[in-house]
Amino acid sequence: ARHGVLALIRQRRRTLVLLFTLALGLTLIGALGIVHRSLRSEILLGRSARAPDHFLIDIQKSQLKGVREVLGRYAGVQTDPAPLVRARLTHVNGQAVGRRDTAAMTVEDRARQRFLTREYNLTYKDSLQDSETLAAGRLWAPRERAPQISLEQSFADRIGVGLGARLGFDVQGRPLDGVVTSLLKIEWMSMRPNFFVVFPARVLEPAPQTFITSVKLTDARQGAALRRELARAYPNISVIDLSKVLDNV
Repeated sequence: ARHGVLALIRQRRRTLVLLFTLALGLTLIGALGIVHRSLRSEILLGRSARAPDHFLIDIQKSQLKGVREVLGRYAGVQTDPAPLVRARLTHVNGQAVGRRDTAAMTVEDRARQRFLTREYNLTYKDSLQDSETLAAGRLWAPRERAPQISLEQSFADRIGVGLGARLGFDVQGRPLDGVVTSLLKIEWMSMRPNFFVVFPARVLEPAPQTFITSVKLTDARQGAALRRELARAYPNISVIDLSKVLDNV
């Protein structure tokens, strides 16, 4: 031990480099362990007994009644189909949103620019579901007609807005402006239909829309039977088996 310590002291620079490398390697191994445990807990949350395991997308408004009847024969836990309205963000606090050259931007600015110019999926509702909690502000009263907006909290941070911000959207050719009156915290691993941007029902309900929903099925045979029945009755509806996705993860 004495000779070993003396050898370390005689080559101090080399010793510092080796100790730093060893410490960095151990830190990396520890970080990988933390990430592994975190991902495992998130995936197990997504595989919990109450989490939906099938997503249905592109449901038309005229098909809602029939789809509910089909799901009622197969699903254990289901949510009401959520409306999905396509739109693009056009203005933030009066400033026009447009495509810009990202070559000279920082990584954060490029990410924000992509976030601003992407196509958005809006929805409308007058109450929160169990995967959503109010983080700031207040949600509008039922049957509200004023164009108010509720934003997911991290989404609001990424585009740099907060309560009182005014956002403008192009909803398939029709302009729609609104004021941010609340921020939401969303549990994404709930596997519910969750959205970054929410409007009151009476504001966005007339817009062209489709619906999505998620359901819980007890076994794989039920999932196969559900997909066959939906394919025969409503061939436009796509069914995504989330259990297979999570198995791959």
